[in-house]
Amino acid sequence: MATAQSILNAFRRTFPDCSQARALELLNEVDEEVLSLIPLRKSTFCIPLVAGQAWFDLPESIVRVYRAELVDENGRRVPLEETTEAELNRSAPGWRGDVQGLPSRFGTSASMTGGTGFLWPAPSSTSPVVSSVTAGSPTSVGFASAHGLTNGLPVLLIGGPGGRDLKGFAKAINPTTIQLFADQALTVPLASAGAAGPMPGLASPGRPLLCLDASVHVTLSESSPMPNLPQVRRLYANGMRMIWAMERHAQQAEFWRAQFERDLQAQHELTLRRATGVQLRIELVHQDPDFRSRGGSF
Repeated sequence: MATAQSILNAFRRTFPDCSQARALELLNEVDEEVLSLIPLRKSTFCIPLVAGQAWFDLPESIVRVYRAELVDENGRRVPLEETTEAELNRSAPGWRGDVQGLPSRFGTSASMTGGTGFLWPAPSSTSPVVSSVTAGSPTSVGFASAHGLTNGLPVLLIGGPGGRDLKGFAKAINPTTIQLFADQALTVPLASAGAAGPMPGLASPGRPLLCLDASVHVTLSESSPMPNLPQVRRLYANGMRMIWAMERHAQQAEFWRAQFERDLQAQHELTLRRATGVQLRIELVHQDPDFRSRGGSF
């Protein structure tokens, strides 16, 4: 893996008038824009369902959600249909009411303070909120409040130690802790090793989990690892050149915008060839040369 510094160096060879600090800011801006269009850095997030609650906050690190699924204790995954508030207003005018059931649609809504997600219909069950996962033999799972699980109940831990999903049976240690076993008689510990995922969750009978497949932005530093692919490094460097040209070298802005757009399209086509199944339309936030002067942001 290359580091972000190699991209910063490539950019500053073109525009040495840009400081290292500003170049790093540009890199993070480009990272958010790229991730909003192409799933280069993805993670799975588990969102516990709350009975009667259709709306919930999205983790701040999520840039774009590409897939939403309900997952039960057997590992069965049911994709949710992507929708919008406008579509639901047309097709289900009373959707903001008290209708509850098994969610079949999912959507997101951005705001100045962050992103939110919504489900329709609102879920009729509440999932326990995982607060900690401890690797070992057996694996231990802690909850933010009483889990309500009984001994021998089948469960599925998603995003467990080592990034694995663990299917087993629960042994209630106390109201907020369980251990996982491979058999319903609770004689064979379900072992694990490594760190858990960013937002693990637990599905149990009648209480499925909402799992989001999403692009994730993390604040990049000079030493942050980056894909060691020339086309990806060029994509990021050209995005930085585009923004800096729009700020300080207007006569070059259109040229670098075209280069960035070309690289985005090429990376998009490569992603599709790798069978992601995601259809993306490339639309640049920075196409308008007056974008920054009007105070626009991502």
